[in-house]
Amino acid sequence: MLKTILSITSGSVWAAEPPLENWDQLPYFDQDVASFKALEPIFRNILSIAMIAGAIVCFAMLVVGGFRFMTSGGDPKKNQAAAGTLTYAVLGLIMFIGAWFIMKFIREFTGVDITVFEIPN
Repeated sequence: MLKTILSITSGSVWAAEPPLENWDQLPYFDQDVASFKALEPIFRNILSIAMIAGAIVCFAMLVVGGFRFMTSGGDPKKNQAAAGTLTYAVLGLIMFIGAWFIMKFIREFTGVDITVFEIPN
């Protein structure tokens, strides 16, 4: 019974592995030299993470500013600090959305999509 269990699990686990006799053949082993083209997906991932993080930070600062404003208790200094937090959060959100519109504007008028990072050959 143990032999049956081992044969079932080993067959499913090792099924995705390349055959040992052809390990140095394509597509398992790319023999080309690394180039700057490999940086394209890295920059794409960094930009997408930065965009998501920027949106989350803007939302969080709006929530924090609103919470500080509600808990200020009528204190003028706390009200002013909360209003400043809300002001900067809204300005950040406006700049965030404005940058997106500027990139769309450039793409419409020049035909160059600057949102796609490509390194020419």
